[in-house]
Amino acid sequence: MTSLSKRIFWAVFSVTLAFVLAGFGFAYWALTDTLQRESAQALADDTHLLKQALEADEGAFAAPASGGDVGAGAGDAGAPTSGTSDNAVVASSRLAPASTIAALGLGTANVRVTQIAPNGSVLYDSRGAQENHSDRPEVIAALSAGEGSATRYSETLGEVSLYHALKLSDGSVLRLATTQNHMLQILNALYLPALCIVLLMIAVALVVARQLARRLAAPLLTLNLDAPLDNRVYEELDPLLQRMEAQRQAIAAQVEEAARARRELTANVSHELKTPLTVISGYAELMKTGQVAASDVPYFSDLIYTEARHLQQLVEDVLVLAQLDELGASAAANTAEKVELVDLRALASDCIDRLAPFADQHNIRFHLEATGDAQVFGTRPTLESMLYNLCENAIRYNTEGGSVTVTLISTDTATELRVTDTGIGIAAEDQERIFERFYRVDKTHSRQTGGTGLGLAIVKHGALLHGADLQLLSSPGAGTSVTVSFPKAG
Repeated sequence: MTSLSKRIFWAVFSVTLAFVLAGFGFAYWALTDTLQRESAQALADDTHLLKQALEADEGAFAAPASGGDVGAGAGDAGAPTSGTSDNAVVASSRLAPASTIAALGLGTANVRVTQIAPNGSVLYDSRGAQENHSDRPEVIAALSAGEGSATRYSETLGEVSLYHALKLSDGSVLRLATTQNHMLQILNALYLPALCIVLLMIAVALVVARQLARRLAAPLLTLNLDAPLDNRVYEELDPLLQRMEAQRQAIAAQVEEAARARRELTANVSHELKTPLTVISGYAELMKTGQVAASDVPYFSDLIYTEARHLQQLVEDVLVLAQLDELGASAAANTAEKVELVDLRALASDCIDRLAPFADQHNIRFHLEATGDAQVFGTRPTLESMLYNLCENAIRYNTEGGSVTVTLISTDTATELRVTDTGIGIAAEDQERIFERFYRVDKTHSRQTGGTGLGLAIVKHGALLHGADLQLLSSPGAGTSVTVSFPKAG
């Protein structure tokens, strides 16, 4: 069985067994109660019958001739002979010959017959008992109401004793008592049959539970996960199946989007690689075949070097994006050891120094403005790549003699990095796609300045990795400002 089937099996078995045991317990209680009621009624009938027989017998209450015993086991010990009025009433009261009791089948080992004086002393007892009975509930009830009954259980003997008492015409009390074996004793006597019945019940419960478990689990074990809404099993599962379908569609959409992005990336990378490789191959072939004059070799060599550098930069940018994608897919596992407190002011100063020769080529001026503490938690290589690409783009798409300003602002909730240029700007219709891979606003200008079209894509993925917000403000001819808002360190 599978784990699910086992759980259902044990749940059903437990419920089934509980019902079986509850039924067994109810049957035990009902049988005990029925036996006790029947025994009590039979004892009451016997008591009334004996009273009628004794009062009909004229000699039943005649005084004994010499005070001798009457009836088997009877005696005068403890019998009142003088004194109170109660004694006077019962002075001559002794049960008639044992033949009257025996004729009714009473006074045996199963039925005890007792006659009790109003003061509780025993006038006659078929078992010879002589203790005072004035505190017995059935005797008290008979003396006051004419009839009384009681039930007492003996923990030691495991027996239930039933008592029924009637008040006789002479004022004394006639009481009959019998014992009834407790149901546990009855079950003990029937130990083997009872054990067989219990084992049979358990076996039936096991079979029923197994069948029900299989029937309940079967629809769950055969769910069609590829089409959750096609499963019509239990109404209670509909919300779960609907969530599964929504997740399936979301995953399918993500897979399709990833596949589309992969196809686009492959096509774009192939196109971007083809151009410099074609240039390098063409010029190299001209030089190899001697079709280039000696005076032109430096010129063609410079062209080949430029395209090779462009190709190298393209490969490096693609590798950076691949690393960012990998880190973004498993950030918790791959970045925990690399996260550190990074000073953006120092990082920006170093970036400006590295790009100073490139800026000087276009007569671009750099400015660094920083207020407050400009520290963030992040991965240093990624932050360096983000800042470098922002500044490089600001130079590449700037105007001759323009400027680039790097601003660092620290607030209570965030640390902002803003790179602003005085360049050509970006049209509104292009701003939504500017962070896509290989997207260029001005493809001719980008080619001339050596851009790969991946710089802002790297910035976007780096911002996502650091949980930062990205904002772009630009208009044609008025320059561009890109702001990255990092969560406050600490």
